[in-house]
Amino acid sequence: GDARDKAVEMLVKRWAERDPVAASDWLLQEPQDKGFQDAAKQLVGKTLKVSPELAWDWATKLTDAKIRKQQLQYVAKQWMGFDQTAARAKIQASNLPAEEVEKLLAQPQ
Repeated sequence: GDARDKAVEMLVKRWAERDPVAASDWLLQEPQDKGFQDAAKQLVGKTLKVSPELAWDWATKLTDAKIRKQQLQYVAKQWMGFDQTAARAKIQASNLPAEEVEKLLAQPQ
């Protein structure tokens, strides 16, 4: 229920501050419910500096289309700022619609 969802989100948020990869591995084993979605959103921001590719992968797991798009834009912009080659390769290899890929690649840094 709501209490479990909030607990999962807070656990992942705190754990990801210390070890985002371990928190990611754990969350992948959990049911993909609302708690999973809220925690996945937390992981996007927490993993970006450590592993932008992991942050991208978490953003793609978000089921709310609006939030997913916002998070993908955020990750792409940040990632393109420090490793444009890797970011462009990941964005181009994604299963996103061509129009969305073009918008992500055209973002100003």
